[in-house]
Amino acid sequence: MNKVINLEVEAGRAQIETTPGGGIAANGKAGVNLMRLLMIKSGMEFESKTGMKLTGKAPSCFTIAKREYGFKGNKEKIYKAFCEHFGFEQKELGNKSLNR
Repeated sequence: MNKVINLEVEAGRAQIETTPGGGIAANGKAGVNLMRLLMIKSGMEFESKTGMKLTGKAPSCFTIAKREYGFKGNKEKIYKAFCEHFGFEQKELGNKSLNR
């Protein structure tokens, strides 16, 4: 299954273009799917650093990863499994620190 997913990720990379003005355009289904995966990944990074969700009306990015892709464990394990599964570079997750 990893090989099929990684082929889709590679196909998505071919469909994403950057514009001279600094914008990003995702063309085709593969490009849009890759952008969604990247948004879930960056959302997990944001949530772990700040303790906030990207939006109050949608589920957490970790919840999306668990429901749609079947990853289990704590936030670090889910993030690591997600990145390894799709071949994304991993960043170190920061723990939320509330300085109040």
